Order: sequence, then C-alpha cells, then structure tokens
Amino acid sequence: SVEAPVFGKEVTITFRDLLPVEAPEHVDYTPVVCYDDPRWEAFLDQLDPVKVRDLLDKCAYQTLPLENVGVPLSYEYDGPTGYVNFVNKEAVYDVAYYCSEPVVASTRNAELAELFGQTIGEEGIWGDAKSGMPYTGIYAPGVNIHRSPFGGRNGEYFSEDPLLTGKMGAAEVRGIQSKGVFC
Repeated sequence: SVEAPVFGKEVTITFRDLLPVEAPEHVDYTPVVCYDDPRWEAFLDQLDPVKVRDLLDKCAYQTLPLENVGVPLSYEYDGPTGYVNFVNKEAVYDVAYYCSEPVVASTRNAELAELFGQTIGEEGIWGDAKSGMPYTGIYAPGVNIHRSPFGGRNGEYFSEDPLLTGKMGAAEVRGIQSKGVFC
C-alpha cells in the first residue's frame, strides 16, 4: 500500500531553493521540517536512486554531494574530545585533542562549557590542515550517562547525573553551533 518512490525527474528545485532567501538576524537551530513544504516531494523526485543508496550506505563521517540538486559534500567527525576519525586516518590532520567530558562536567560551569564548544566550533571552521575542507559537523558531545564506574566509554560522557549532563551538553552544543558547525 506504499507508493513507490519517483526518481530522476528534471531538476527544477535545488537544495538552496528550500533554504531561507536571506540569512536570519538570529540563528535558530530549530529543525527545518521540509516535508511540510510542498516543494519537498518535487525535490526528492529529482534524485538519482544510486546516489540515494550511496547517501545511505557510504556516508560515515561525511555526506556525499548530490551535485544535480546542489547538496554539497560535508565532513562530520567524532568526537567528544575533538575531531577524530578512526575509519579513515587520512581524513583528519593537525587538530587539537581536548579534555574529556568528565573534566568539563567537573567544572559545573555551563558558561565555560559553551566557550569550550565555541573553541571546537572554531576549529571546525578552520577544518583540515591538509585539504583545507572545513568540518561541517561533529559527532559530539556525548550525552549518554555513566551507568557504571567500569563503563569503557565513560570518558566520552559528562556524568552519571542527568541534569548535569543535560546542562553541560546543551551549553557545549550552543557553543559549537554558534560557529555554524552542527552536532
């Protein structure tokens, strides 16, 4: 009972057409709900099925470009301690390695966490020292909670306290996003 998707229609709408005409005075990171826009279906109908498959299958730490509709290549990397990539060691050069999230949380200072996020966001703008490509996004901060002192990934998460984790995580996200890098 589900309609089959349509592919390969002539390009009449680009990705840019779905974005605001002018940059807003204040950046609001509320998610854009494209599927309520009647142009969304027409946009999707223009896609190539092989490119859509590749977009789903080959996009760890990046988003492949969809040139025909104007979707650019993007780079997103791990992590809670800075830009790292264990899958492709050739992809990240000359980046800082930041303190772990439990250290940030131990300050209990959300303003400091936001400044910390701004620093990570600024480094995202600088991007990769070898290719010159900016880092569009970062898979951070880690906002899971510590469930056990023996948890192997506790260094990636702020605390066992969900309130502290939420406050510090939100502050860091605000800082990173203030530089145009997504989390």
